[in-house]
Order: sequence, then C-alpha cells, then structure tokens
Amino acid sequence: MSRALLAIDDQVVHFALYFVLGSALAHARGRTPSPIPHWILLLAGLLYGVTDELHQGLVPGRTPSLADLTADATGLAVGYLAYHALALPPRPRN
Repeated sequence: MSRALLAIDDQVVHFALYFVLGSALAHARGRTPSPIPHWILLLAGLLYGVTDELHQGLVPGRTPSLADLTADATGLAVGYLAYHALALPPRPRN
C-alpha cells in the first residue's frame, strides 16, 4: 500500500485524538463523586495540548504548530460537548 493512501492531514489526526481526550475527560467527570468544574477539565486538556506542541519542538523532524494546537483545542471541546450531548444519564449510586 502506498504512503499516499495512508496520508491523513495532520490537523485531522490532532482533532481526532483530542476528541477522544475530551470525551474521556467528560466521561471521567461523570463518574466521580464530586465532579471537577467543566472549565478546569477543559483547561487541563488544553494545557496538555500546549505541552504536546512544545514537546514537538524537541523532536527531530517535528515543529510546534498553532494550527495543530487549534485542532487540539477544537477536538477537545467537540469531544467533551459530544459526550455530554450523547451520553445516557448517570445511574444512581447505591
């Protein structure tokens, strides 16, 4: 299979990965006895994206990118909101 068939736009990959992170943060929030405020979880996810981009500056052949960070933040927010829009209400705890 050629590399062209496997090529996926970098921002699509960033969006998809951070969509999963946003969904996971939203899921975890719903499973804790005293939920952390939404803004703190989203800020933590965004800070992870910032450190990920800074880390890329240390990897040979990679460069940090504002476009990648924007895709990270968008994927994070969309994943977080999609989870809350689509998730079933939490079951009562015994």
